[in-house]
Amino acid sequence: MNGVIAVWEFIQDQILGMQWLNSVIGWMLSIVGVDITSKALSYGKLLTPDQIINYIERCSNA
Repeated sequence: MNGVIAVWEFIQDQILGMQWLNSVIGWMLSIVGVDITSKALSYGKLLTPDQIINYIERCSNA
C-alpha cells in the first residue's frame, strides 16, 4: 500500500505539478550562468510553459 501511495505522490508532484519542468529550466539557467536564487526569477514560476515557449519563439524571430 505504501508503494501505491508513493507512486501517486510522484505523479502528483512531478507530472501534474510539473516539478520536472521547473527542475529542467533551473538546471538550464544555471548552466548559462543565471542566478536562479534571485527574487526576480521567482516570479517566473507564475508563467505557464506555453507563455515561456511563446516568449522564446518571439525572441528568436526578432
